[in-house]
Amino acid sequence: MSKEQNNQAGQPVADLPKGFPPELIPLYDWWKKEGRSWLVSLAIAGAAVAAFYGIKAWVHSRQAAASRALATASSADELETAVAQYGSSKAGGLMKLRLAQAYYNEGRFLDAHDLYSSLLDSEPEGFQDRAKIGLAFSLEGLKKYDEARNAFAQFAADEANAKSYLLFTAKLGAARCKAQAGDKEGAIKDLEDIKATCKKDSADEARVEALIDVCKRWEPRSLFDAANEAAKQIQPDAPAAAPAVESAPVTPAAAPAEAPAVEKPVEQATAAPAAAPAEAPAAEKPAEPANADK
Repeated sequence: MSKEQNNQAGQPVADLPKGFPPELIPLYDWWKKEGRSWLVSLAIAGAAVAAFYGIKAWVHSRQAAASRALATASSADELETAVAQYGSSKAGGLMKLRLAQAYYNEGRFLDAHDLYSSLLDSEPEGFQDRAKIGLAFSLEGLKKYDEARNAFAQFAADEANAKSYLLFTAKLGAARCKAQAGDKEGAIKDLEDIKATCKKDSADEARVEALIDVCKRWEPRSLFDAANEAAKQIQPDAPAAAPAVESAPVTPAAAPAEAPAVEKPVEQATAAPAAAPAEAPAAEKPAEPANADK
């Protein structure tokens, strides 16, 4: 290689491999100065791309697992496990709503109330009404009838819920809680007004009529009344029969020659068991709403 070539390339002859093509001298010079840093950058970029697709695949598989758990879990225990594992996934909100519903169905009204309350500001898309109605139902289950009626009534009065599929459920709930709070006549009047807005012979009309019938027959009972009724339903045990006692032989004094007459043992009659008292009819409560209404 001539000195002219060396000057053009800007590289000393000693740095070039023997027989190195002169036209590749600029590339060789770049590799010596920046090639390794570029190689490290490419490796980092490749690792980032691989991590991106790996995380994407992991999220996809986790969402699929969460969907399977949401579809298969039914009891509160199963849903609690699913929420603990996938509560932060996209299906987590629906899982929590189903868990609150499971709490309510199992009579765990306080747990349902707390979970519905936590979901008021984070309801999953498309289920914005369920937490509000579920909270009202849980208050009713806790026998806080005034608070429950207010929750149902506020939902029904909100214009934003005018087209909600839970609007009819809220109206019935408000009337039902009014009856349970003691204003049975006011509840029946509200139900009659609701019935007037229903189509003739429709399913909604049948629901209202059934609830009116229950309210008419339902009477609140105090704790003492319930205790007395329970006591009356307890059957008294029949008294045990006393064992028969043989009387001692009696010898007549007026006839010594005759053989002593022996009296037969006196059989004691067994007392008949007392008749069980008639059971008092149990008072009906307003029917609980079907799950589809919640």
